[in-house]
Amino acid sequence: MTGIASLLVLLAAAFLQGALPAVAWLGLAKPPLILGAVLYYALAHGRFTMLFAALAGGVIHDSLGFLPLGCTAACFSAVGLTVQSLRGLVFRDSAVTGIALTAVGAVVMTGMTGLFLRLGDGPAVAVGAPASLVAAKAAGTALLAVPAAPLMFVAARALDRVIGVAEGSGA
Repeated sequence: MTGIASLLVLLAAAFLQGALPAVAWLGLAKPPLILGAVLYYALAHGRFTMLFAALAGGVIHDSLGFLPLGCTAACFSAVGLTVQSLRGLVFRDSAVTGIALTAVGAVVMTGMTGLFLRLGDGPAVAVGAPASLVAAKAAGTALLAVPAAPLMFVAARALDRVIGVAEGSGA
């Protein structure tokens, strides 16, 4: 049941993230809604649920854009596993924790994706973005995490409560 709930949250996040326009003065950044959902599952559920959310969210994210399939899934998984290993050190239910982790995760995700694009050899990634654009987009995405993270954390937590899934479930 948790897998279905996480897939619904990820699809809603992807719809909103795809529908919202990129902010030009923030380096064409969009709110990191899918990342916020993945990080909710990293903090509130087990490793299996988080990896499912990271892989599904990454495939959905890559399908909406020009990135090679799997690029974002690898980044989501790395960020999610890192956050999950640190979840005993943070306040899981705090909005500040969600915002801070999503903002830092957005910077890391943007940097990793930029690096993948620069190092890629396929036709879709032949030209990497300049470092200044990657830095501007990373900063913009981190700023947009402030409204995005609480939205995704509240929505995912509410759906978990509606379907009766206890936090910490999953392997």
